[in-house]
Amino acid sequence: AITVAYTSFLMESAWGEDMVVAYASVLPCQRLYDWVFATVNKTEHIAEDNPYKKFIEQYAAPSNHALTQKMESFLERYAGALTQDELERAQAHYDQAMKYEAQFFDQALRCDGSRGDCNSPALVTVRALREVHVDQSAWPVQALLGAAVVGFWLWRCGSVAAKARSESLLEAERLP
Repeated sequence: AITVAYTSFLMESAWGEDMVVAYASVLPCQRLYDWVFATVNKTEHIAEDNPYKKFIEQYAAPSNHALTQKMESFLERYAGALTQDELERAQAHYDQAMKYEAQFFDQALRCDGSRGDCNSPALVTVRALREVHVDQSAWPVQALLGAAVVGFWLWRCGSVAAKARSESLLEAERLP
């Protein structure tokens, strides 16, 4: 249910809102992936035969971090021109997207088998990453849940992410 609600929210934001609100809606995912996979790539050994190795490396790459910074700069640049109502709407979309991120990863961590295979490579990796980091109290909730990603998200809504990325790359190229 969370996956459907989140992807619907992203689609509605991307197609039905102005660009700033749409960016505010996709930025939590971008920011989370940027941090999580850079951290995983630095702190964990990713085996050559890991089916998510290229995925992890892609999101851990400096070019992905640069994209995150461009998206954040875009929002910061244009937030000053927003009305109070627009600013509050953009903030509400950002907050909702971050809540969906937490709920999305929480559903993976709590897999009980009633809705699918709890032993898929992504979910097994989720549990392994969670067990490796014993001192989880030091992690922000979103970061802990984000460590669960390893491909699960793009499998479910790759087209939304691809659309958001292509639009953000196009816009980033237009920024002075």
